[in-house]
Amino acid sequence: MKLSKIANCMIGPNANEKKKLNQDHEIYSVEDIQKDLSQYLELDEVLDDKSTQSNESKFILNNGDLVINLMTNIASVVSKNNQDRIMTQALMKIEPNDQFDKWYLCYLLNESNEIKRQEMKNMEGTVIKRLTARLVKNLDINAVNINEQKRIGDIYRHALKEKYLLQHKANLIFETVKSFV
Repeated sequence: MKLSKIANCMIGPNANEKKKLNQDHEIYSVEDIQKDLSQYLELDEVLDDKSTQSNESKFILNNGDLVINLMTNIASVVSKNNQDRIMTQALMKIEPNDQFDKWYLCYLLNESNEIKRQEMKNMEGTVIKRLTARLVKNLDINAVNINEQKRIGDIYRHALKEKYLLQHKANLIFETVKSFV
C-alpha cells in the first residue's frame, strides 16, 4: 500500500512562507530530529489528540507529529521540547490515518530494509542523493493490523530509549577515564 493512500504528506514551506513564520518560531533542525529520535524518554510525551493542538499554521510542528528529513532520510516523532518549531523544505510531515501508528511508520522509515531498498533505487541527485516528496509518497508500506503496529512502535521507542541511555552511560565512562589521564 502506498504511503500517500494511508497518510497526508506535506512538505515544509517555501522561502517566502518561512519568512512570515520565522519571526515567532525557531526552525526544526537536523539536530532536533536526532534529539527527538534518540531522547524520547517519556512514552507518554506524545499527544495523540490533535484537537488539543492549536498552531495557526500547517508548517508549525506539534508534539506527536511524524516528520522525515528528505536530506538525511531520518524520520522521527516531534517531542514536547520541539513543538512550535517551523518545518523547512527539507522536511515532510506525515499524518497517518487512524489505521496506522506513527511510531510504527517511524520504525519502517528508519529501519525497514524494504523501505531502504525502495529509497536507494529511486533517490535523485548526482552528487548528493536525496529523497523527494514524490518518492516518499510512493513508498510501499507493509500494512499489519493496528495492534501489531502499536506493539512494534512501542518496542521501537523502548529500544531507542535504551540505545540513548547506553550511549550516554558509555560517554560518561569515557569522560571519567579521560579525566584520569
